[in-house]
Formats: sequence, structure tokens, C-alpha cells
Amino acid sequence: MTFTVVSWNINSLVPRLKVVTRLLDEESPDVLCLQKCKVAKESFPVRAFTERGYTHHEIRDQDDVNGVAIFSKRPISEVESKNFTGAAEARHLFARLENGVGIHNMYFPAGGSQPDARIDPGFQEKLDFLDNVCGYFDAQKPQKSVLVGDLNIAPTKDDVYDHALLRSQVTHSAQEGEILEKVQKSGAWVDVMRKTQPEGALYSWWAYRWWDANAPVGDKKDRGRRLDHIWATPDLADQLDTSWVHRPARDWKGTSDHAPVFARFNL
Repeated sequence: MTFTVVSWNINSLVPRLKVVTRLLDEESPDVLCLQKCKVAKESFPVRAFTERGYTHHEIRDQDDVNGVAIFSKRPISEVESKNFTGAAEARHLFARLENGVGIHNMYFPAGGSQPDARIDPGFQEKLDFLDNVCGYFDAQKPQKSVLVGDLNIAPTKDDVYDHALLRSQVTHSAQEGEILEKVQKSGAWVDVMRKTQPEGALYSWWAYRWWDANAPVGDKKDRGRRLDHIWATPDLADQLDTSWVHRPARDWKGTSDHAPVFARFNL
């Protein structure tokens, strides 16, 4: 039996509800994880999901800021959320499904404008957040789980359109790549997107002003970064069928600046 999960930083759900429902209608994943929903829980358009079969859901809101949500066709048996900084930001939501699969839905801080904690407090906040995530998974080793979300780091040279240009910028700095690797090792996570495609250009985010649907993948004109990730514990990664970035959705009218990312497992 296949099991498909999709992760999407929707960058404000309400004005982009039509593109989300289009994705569900066309792809029908088992689980949808959203980040940066920007809508209070009491105003969440739940009906649009339940009428499509996503009758089980968990929402962690921060009024109209941030916010993460998990919608599932399968019952949810366990829920948890963590704050990885002093601020009560809605950046993490965990749900375990009745089939035993655990899902960590995460939205990492952007990290300010300069990859230097001495001059940019936002970058220090990001480093602290990642360090605390490391501690969490060191203390509580995940099993039969996936970690999905906008991690706001494109770690390798193939995850950005211009490695030399972006190496000194936030999201692609060496320091971010190193601490993201620590997070990955803390949970023995497997990057399933790179398990499917070990090398070559693979992007999930393009600034609105940069997106060019006609640019060849990996070309200098294809000015993307892989900020959105799907990781799995080894027991699930061994059952990976495939994973992919849904690039066509990035070209839909009124869409997010992120494309949805998918992983399908044979359970």
C-alpha cells in the first residue's frame, strides 16, 4: 500500500485556498502539511479539506502569523507541539497516524538578512532554533517518522542556482549547512529527496520576481533554492518509492513562492 505526504509553505492560506484544493483534487495525497498558514484556528477553512476526504486534522496557529497544519485522510492518534525558542511561535506540529507513521511538520526561522550572528539577531535566533531541534531529537530518537517543512536552508551546491554567489547569503551559508547536518544526524534522518535524486539541480522556492516557467531546470535563469525538505527515519526511508518537487504548481495563478514537495512510500 502506498502512502503519500506533501509539504507546502503556502505563504498565507486564505488567498491561496484555490491552489491548495487544486493540488488535493489533482494529486490526492494521504497527508498534507502546510506551513506559514497565517490564519487563526477559528477562521481556518476546514470544510474545504473535510469535503475532500481530509477528515482528520491538527492546526497550530499564531493568529495571522506563521502557523502549521496537518490534514490527513487517516485518523490521528497522537499530537505534540514544541517551542524551540523562547517565543511561542507556531513552527512545529507533530502527529502520529493510526498506521504508525509520525509526522513532524516544521517551519524554521528565515534567519535575518546577514549570515553573521554578531550583527544580525535574526541569524542567531535561527542558529539557536536549530540547536534546540538537535537537542530534541538527540533526547527523543524518532522512529517510523518523517520530518517535512520549510527548513529555510538550501544546504548543498546543487540546492541553489548559483553556489558561488549565494554562499555568503542566508539560507546557503556554510554555517547553516553545518548545523542542518547536525540536525539531520541527531535523528538519523535520511533526506529522501536526495535519495531519489542524489545529484543535480533540485529547487522548491523561487522569489516572485524571479520565477520563469520557461527556464530550464538548473539553468542560471532558473533562480531557485531547495528550502523545502522531506526527511525520513531509516525504517521509512527503506520503503521510499519516490519523491519530487511539484514544479507545475509554482506556475499556477495566485500560488505561493514555494512549490509543494512530495514523498511516496510503500508501507
